Amino acid sequence: MVAQFLRGLRHHLTDMEDYLEWLKIYCINGGVLAAVSFSDVEAVLKIIALIMTIIWTAVKILKLIKDD
Repeated sequence: MVAQFLRGLRHHLTDMEDYLEWLKIYCINGGVLAAVSFSDVEAVLKIIALIMTIIWTAVKILKLIKDD
C-alpha cells in the first residue's frame, strides 16, 4: 500500500516538474519578447533590406557595364 502511494506520488511530482519546465520556457520567451521591442526588430529588418537593395543595384550596374 505504501509502495503504491509512493509510486503515485513520484508520478505526480514528475508531472509537476514537466509543467514547471514548460512554465520556465514560457517565462523566458515572454521576457525576451518584452526586452526586445518590435521597433528594434523593425530597424534591423530595414537595415537588411537597405543592404540587399544596394547589393542588387550594384550587381545590375556591373552587368550593364559588362554587357557594353
